Amino acid sequence: MRLKILWSFLDISILRKDIYKNKVKNFSITGDFFEVKNINEFLDSFKGIEFSKKSFEERLNNINIENYILNSKNDDLIKMIFEEEDCGN
Repeated sequence: MRLKILWSFLDISILRKDIYKNKVKNFSITGDFFEVKNINEFLDSFKGIEFSKKSFEERLNNINIENYILNSKNDDLIKMIFEEEDCGN
């Protein structure tokens, strides 16, 4: 299984092998976007958390994706991963 979501300018991939015992081992974002800060810092903050909407929301209470990717929103990220298969297209 591969979760792949297009968010107009982002490609978010979470592969089945990246989830172990419902914990995030790896999380990647690629695409044509303006990186404000090193995106790996943002992605690394999700390693080890439960792969659930609640856990992602709790993590995003302390970190803002817009600090890493210009013109992006935490709520949109949650919608893309947990509610919609194809956002922004």
